[in-house]
Amino acid sequence: MLILTANRTVVLQLTYWMPDYPSLLQEFTWSYTDIVPELRRTHGFLNYWHKNISATVNKVMISVDDRGWQDYSNVINIYTLN
Repeated sequence: MLILTANRTVVLQLTYWMPDYPSLLQEFTWSYTDIVPELRRTHGFLNYWHKNISATVNKVMISVDDRGWQDYSNVINIYTLN
């Protein structure tokens, strides 16, 4: 099976809580280009967030080239992000 990779426009929407404001749900939205289907920059950003930012992730939504939002909250809930 042949899988073609290409640069596509990706929008990542992340909702999270900071320890200082546990009752305030915050949102971060980032638009960038990434290689589909690997999404290397996306994985790199989420790994950076996990290691360096003290926030609890609530939900991650990803949209690639206007294909609609994909909800990755079930995947994120497996990990405890501190």
